[in-house]
Amino acid sequence: MMVARSPEGRPLTVRVWLQGRVKRVRRWSAVRTRPVPLLARAMRSCRALLLLPSLLVSLPGCGWLFHKPRPDAEPLLANRPWHVRCAWVVGPDGQPASSPGPRADGWTWAADAEGRRVVVDGDLEDGFLRVEALRAVSEHDDHDTVSLPASARAVANLCASTIARQPTPAGTPELYAVSARRAGESVDVTMAFPFDPNGPLITRVVVLGDSLSDTGNLKERLLVMPGSPYWLGRFADGPNWADWLAWNTGLAVQNHAFGGAVAVPHPDVPPANVIAAIEQGGQLLLTGSVERYVDDYLTRDLAPGGVARPWDTVYVLWAGANDYISKEPFTGDIGTLLDTPHGTAGYRHVVDQTVTALTGQIRRLNAAGARRFMVVTLPNLGTTPMVLHNTSYQPEGMRAGSERQARLAAKLSELTTYHNTHLQEALAALGREMPGTTLIVADAERLLASMLSRRAPDGRRQRFDYGFDLTALSHEIGSRRSPQYVQDRCYRGSYLGSRDAERVCPEAGRSVFWDTVHPSSYTHCWIAWFIQTELVRAGLLDRVPTPEEARSRCEAGLEMGTQPFSGVAGD
Repeated sequence: MMVARSPEGRPLTVRVWLQGRVKRVRRWSAVRTRPVPLLARAMRSCRALLLLPSLLVSLPGCGWLFHKPRPDAEPLLANRPWHVRCAWVVGPDGQPASSPGPRADGWTWAADAEGRRVVVDGDLEDGFLRVEALRAVSEHDDHDTVSLPASARAVANLCASTIARQPTPAGTPELYAVSARRAGESVDVTMAFPFDPNGPLITRVVVLGDSLSDTGNLKERLLVMPGSPYWLGRFADGPNWADWLAWNTGLAVQNHAFGGAVAVPHPDVPPANVIAAIEQGGQLLLTGSVERYVDDYLTRDLAPGGVARPWDTVYVLWAGANDYISKEPFTGDIGTLLDTPHGTAGYRHVVDQTVTALTGQIRRLNAAGARRFMVVTLPNLGTTPMVLHNTSYQPEGMRAGSERQARLAAKLSELTTYHNTHLQEALAALGREMPGTTLIVADAERLLASMLSRRAPDGRRQRFDYGFDLTALSHEIGSRRSPQYVQDRCYRGSYLGSRDAERVCPEAGRSVFWDTVHPSSYTHCWIAWFIQTELVRAGLLDRVPTPEEARSRCEAGLEMGTQPFSGVAGD
């Protein structure tokens, strides 16, 4: 055993052992107790090159960093027991001069009140752990075993009580994620509990997309970003919609979204611009396309026969924004994209490619047996803080300033409308091509417009208070005769993070946007409610909270400082 210290001065313990034919390393921290699997030299080399982007092209093998790890499939190792992993976080203390990010996070094994560790009986199926039974087993006496209810609520309660018995010096920990992990491995797997014939039609969700849906996949691979005050690898100040959906419904959510992913591969991204783009809040386009993650799912999660539970599972695809906003930080040709829409580099051509790529992934999943899909449209890019902070869009004959911002907002809105219209038309055609398949379109553009205009989310014209502060960060653009208002970002730092509390707005919990392009966690809470509503409308879930109930739940999360899993609503 060897003891060293992290860059922050925390003691680290490194343990090395042989597992199968591969030597693995676990790194443990005194506070961050999460083990990180490393093939040490190769991993360090790849990550070091991310900080030396001019050399990145010299190591093409780094692409494996962005393949999400899976449990070991070797037969001799597959019989090891599964345990329940309870992840916790201690939120910020709320003091004005304190770091705005979480004070600590870690995990522990679930145990019952007598200290018996929870064991999960089940098998891997479509990338989930299909739970057959739960037991509490003594580490000292194999005969000391107690059967436990096999439900999402029961597991969440076990984790919450386990964490409550293990307070940390940093403060009171809150449960934020529950998963299964096999002994001797560092790979978390989502648990899918037995189907309830009296419950909803679906029990599982598979998420594919980019940073709008990433629940820590990119951070788990890169380690360095997004850094605090980004919340535990999310591109937000707290949980994102995928977290909220799992907590609010009890659905098993398996996430394959990676920050920076694109619909159409972009092999021409200049590596030398990467760090500058990160520091300026731009998008990191090193993580490949959605196609890569669909490949991973099809080849590494599914059995040879394809999807085992096609009617229990809905596939949610939300991507495409990076195919457009990548034009701004890397290539500088955003003017060509927006002002010559019919040209070869104009947005109509790019939208055609993007929509074709997205529908192509649905076809591939459908060919593997998937039957239920939800595709989320893009929110209006012309209403994001990118409008306020972009400097590269310089239309000819137009002076810099508010009018230029209004022109950029109008052009981005045109692009968004064209993308969403074209996408919905393509999905309608795809539905006719694949009879018997459910294709749901969730209109994020309409949802964002309703929130910004304080209109009821059901499409009616009644006023509704979502709970946002739409005054503090509102900026006027355009002419005096026809002013427009755009919500600014709350966090004014880079993806690498900052401990400076002054970089975070006082209205963080009530802001619409966390950074230049990403929604706040409070907005994500509403997005989750909207997606749940669409699933109910399609007949796949049985109920959804009223808008008033949804607002109370989102606000309750703000009051707790974190949004703990212990409030899971479903079994």
